[in-house]
Amino acid sequence: MAQEEAGSLPEVLARVGAAHGIPDLAQKLHFYDQWAPDYDQDVATLQYRAPRLAVDCLTQAFPGPPHSALILDVACGTGLVAAELQAQGFFQLHGVDGSPEMLKQARARGLYQCLRLCTLGQEPLPSPEGTFDAVLIVGALSDGQVPCSVIPELLRVTKPGGSGGHTGQAGAGWGVGAPGGPACGPLGAGYFRAGGGTWHLCQGWLHLRHRLPVPKAEGDPG
Repeated sequence: MAQEEAGSLPEVLARVGAAHGIPDLAQKLHFYDQWAPDYDQDVATLQYRAPRLAVDCLTQAFPGPPHSALILDVACGTGLVAAELQAQGFFQLHGVDGSPEMLKQARARGLYQCLRLCTLGQEPLPSPEGTFDAVLIVGALSDGQVPCSVIPELLRVTKPGGSGGHTGQAGAGWGVGAPGGPACGPLGAGYFRAGGGTWHLCQGWLHLRHRLPVPKAEGDPG
């Protein structure tokens, strides 16, 4: 049941911890369905900045005009990322999430042209290869949430030369021990390969560059 007021910080932290601690997928999705009406209030209590940081990163990296870009928001939740995207001039937005109630909240914002139910890690993204100019997954790609095995799917639906991004704690499932650490072999300052793509680690945030040239590290055979 939705709360009339946002929970206290300890209550919200406990709820976040509970979400990460549910091993059963069906139970986890049910938890998110129940959380959906209160989700925006709770993350506001946490002063959650990941959506804005992710979109700022995309805005700096995207080579073309934002209004012409088709963006996929993976694990879109209630649509917090869409609000930031629209504020930066990105208007062609698609979203996917595994929780019907989260999608209901996202649909109420009226910012997405298409919203689809998709259980990430259990089924492919419902889009053809090379559909999107950019793909974002914010605050979800980590142990106990969306598995890192979805990375090839993110690459598959991204256009050649397109880009994408993930925000989260560096090191969660990536073999990155600290900002600047290598994963699957360094390619130069902040660059590494993982999951079939080329990634850039910048200020603790992971940014995917799909099929784009990067500096070649000394001794790198690629």
